[in-house]
Amino acid sequence: MTFDDILVPVDGSDASLTAARHARALAEAFGGRVTLVHVVPNAAYLVGDAIIVPPLLLNELDENGKVVMEKARAVFQGFTGELAEETLHGDPGAAVSALAKERGCTLVIMGRRGLGGLAGLLLGSVSNYVLHNTACPTLIVKETGFAGV
Repeated sequence: MTFDDILVPVDGSDASLTAARHARALAEAFGGRVTLVHVVPNAAYLVGDAIIVPPLLLNELDENGKVVMEKARAVFQGFTGELAEETLHGDPGAAVSALAKERGCTLVIMGRRGLGGLAGLLLGSVSNYVLHNTACPTLIVKETGFAGV
């Protein structure tokens, strides 16, 4: 099995940047492509469909997404392989899983933020959702543990 099309969801966390570093290392070793994806949660996902979210908040979420992608892009400075970027709107787990299927990705590498206990149970976990709803292998990394970085 080759990992020639790697999808990396990024949210600005240290764990997602560590995932990007892993993706870069694998892509450089095996000549693969990397796609960075940031999912901007939609208003219904944030607050439910009974409340209207002001456009200012939506603009702020989009602007934050640009900063997140900028941080992730910095991990690939000097990268000579193919790098693509996607910004999507919606439920992060569902959007990442759908994009992995649509692109025919061979690997998803993503960070785990570690919302354990009650918070993890109540809020769910994007990495857990992707792990269970994506057909390709999924590598979940913690924010630490990348040798040489």
